[in-house]
Amino acid sequence: MTGSTPSRPRDDDPQDAIDAAFEDIVARFTAPEPAVDPVDPVDPGSEPSGPDEVQAAALPLASSAQPPPGWRVHSPPEDPEDEVYRPPAPRPLPAQDATFWVALVGGVGGPLFFLYLVLTDPYGSRLALFAAGLVTILGLAVTFWRLPSRAERDPDDDGARV
Repeated sequence: MTGSTPSRPRDDDPQDAIDAAFEDIVARFTAPEPAVDPVDPVDPGSEPSGPDEVQAAALPLASSAQPPPGWRVHSPPEDPEDEVYRPPAPRPLPAQDATFWVALVGGVGGPLFFLYLVLTDPYGSRLALFAAGLVTILGLAVTFWRLPSRAERDPDDDGARV
């Protein structure tokens, strides 16, 4: 036994078949493409026979480089006031809705009260810290409780307001 690699490759070696296929692909890849008339790449009377002719038929000709008039062209409005957007007036806060105010005070006031307690007296009363956390959790719970359920929403409404 002189070595494990044979000195000449066998005829049924799969690597030879792969190399031959690769050489064939490279030879076809580097072959020059047939010349195409740039003015009329496809004869208008013939049907396209392959994907290359379909793609060539879809390309615009060099003579039609300019878009047709009025096609995706910006035309300024006649009246400049038409371009100004005026949003509607915001709705007032619900003065009679107690759950709104509980959610607002709990969601905003609870964290602010907790921050005040931590910054002014970090080793102070644990009862005050517990109350601030409880108010925050209560405010967030009321906020989520006020959200409409799936049954109350219109099935065609996606929730976006423009």
